[in-house]
Amino acid sequence: MGFSERLVEERNRLGLQQNEFADRVPVTPRSQRNYEKGEREPDASYLMAIAVIGVDVLYVLTGQRSQPVESRLSKQQQRLLKDYEDAGDEGRLLIEGTARMAAKTGKATVSKPSSSVATQNFHGPVSGGVAGRDIVNKGKK
Repeated sequence: MGFSERLVEERNRLGLQQNEFADRVPVTPRSQRNYEKGEREPDASYLMAIAVIGVDVLYVLTGQRSQPVESRLSKQQQRLLKDYEDAGDEGRLLIEGTARMAAKTGKATVSKPSSSVATQNFHGPVSGGVAGRDIVNKGKK
């Protein structure tokens, strides 16, 4: 992977479209396209400007990260990592399995409850002990 591919990777990590990125640096959208296609090489002022908006310039230039992993993560990725760390052993296994399934299939099914009440759907008979409070069985008998 070369400079232009790493530049695109960093722009995507920051969640910016090419035009948005160009506006923030600032360069023309055409210049940004040329940098990302590898048709032009930027000058030092461009590299300083992209560093200000959060690009890991060392990585773009050399392929080696200059910052710890956590600082390169988006807010959503940081939140997911924190949830994973707080989940406990069983929760982490569940998260890992869900991530593997989503990666293999390209999708995962998630249902959002219509209220603030947490729900659990059982598809088939439930056996063994069930502990909890306010459990309501709306299934067939």
